[in-house]
Amino acid sequence: MSTPRASLASACQSKFLLALFLFASLAAAPLVRAQSQTQSQQPQQPPANPPSGDASPDAGGPGGDNGAIALPKKKDKPDDAPLPPAQFAEVLDRYVGLCRSRGVLDFDLLLSEAISLLTNEPNVLASFRHHTKSLYVDEAQDMNPLQFRLLRQMAGDDPDLFCVGDPNQSIYGFNGANPQLLQEIVRTWPDTVVLDLTRNHRSTAHIIEVASTLLEEGAAGIVPAKDDGDIPMVRDYNTDAEEAEHVATWLAANHQPGTTWRSMAVLARTNAQLEVVAGYLDAAGIPNERRGPEHSPASDLFVAPDTSARRTDDEPRDAVALSTIHRAKGLEFKHVAAIGWAEGQLPNYNATTAAEIAEEQRLAYVALSRAEDSVLITWSRARNDPRYPDRVPSRFLAPIEKAIASITARNAPLTGDARKARLAAIRAELEASDALAPADQPRTLR
Repeated sequence: MSTPRASLASACQSKFLLALFLFASLAAAPLVRAQSQTQSQQPQQPPANPPSGDASPDAGGPGGDNGAIALPKKKDKPDDAPLPPAQFAEVLDRYVGLCRSRGVLDFDLLLSEAISLLTNEPNVLASFRHHTKSLYVDEAQDMNPLQFRLLRQMAGDDPDLFCVGDPNQSIYGFNGANPQLLQEIVRTWPDTVVLDLTRNHRSTAHIIEVASTLLEEGAAGIVPAKDDGDIPMVRDYNTDAEEAEHVATWLAANHQPGTTWRSMAVLARTNAQLEVVAGYLDAAGIPNERRGPEHSPASDLFVAPDTSARRTDDEPRDAVALSTIHRAKGLEFKHVAAIGWAEGQLPNYNATTAAEIAEEQRLAYVALSRAEDSVLITWSRARNDPRYPDRVPSRFLAPIEKAIASITARNAPLTGDARKARLAAIRAELEASDALAPADQPRTLR
């Protein structure tokens, strides 16, 4: 079976990383030997400092401080990040051919093979539908076109199908995910019943009000089921170290009786951003546990053995979670510190198109909506970092700070004439209540 090129290209860019690594590994040996022979004839030069940073667009793999492959750090989207479409397709075709020649399948090829079987083998399709009466799809907003094709083949024309999804939390565009496929479900099966679940039972009203500023225009509003709670905070710092130190202080302040360390989380756009925070938590004696990169998207294919893995071994269960936002999706914590809200970090510098920026905005929404009781949002100007001198705040912060200012004003104690007017109104309400009360009931004390 020949795998459709377009389906592969839209299905999973992780395959590009793996394919590129495979062919680079297969082809590099003669080149490395030639370079070694040439270099052996030249004077030895001291190695340059390896570049570091979080060039990976998601979880900090290649190009991240904790990756085995480091890419040059640039303020703008690097020219060498994507391949031209024709070269990209050629790499994928060669990769698929290599897999087939060795009799192996990766996850996307498994999907393609399943679609082929259900499409071309009537007996297989009949057997599947006979044994599978109902289909359930969770996180439906993260489906990509290849996965949706498989769903259509499995479901048929009149399925017993139940899907759960939130278009506001579609954050896997690098895997081809498209929140518009939720509407495609309704178009494919027109008798679908849509239930809008807009009541939030996790977060306080203030957190929801702030997080809702990140919803796209026209998105269904979220109604809180909990009281107001603490007002979310935004803090800025001159250096990444100051940011990390304050996050550690904030976490320690929230570690009160009845509040465990594992009920707290530090969420960042990339794994590399979490390294500095982990160091300060260690110094403060705050137990912490890295969620990833073994659990994160495909950009963490290459992981140095002496980096984040050290914090996942022999850690106490009661520990602050250090996680990328992608990895934290679907989880919840009482207290969340969302770090790195600067341009180039969130949104990530790799996001340049309108669709990519929209996904970064949904990613920011996911970060804030993990919190139950309190949220701290931070960013650093990085004035001690020559790679990114004078960062500027994320474009997502302006509406957030406006919402926080509105909440703060509503909750501020009344003074002066406003206080007098409010007291007069309360007095009038009491007097009106007394006038309507039966004569034998006690009057309001004044």
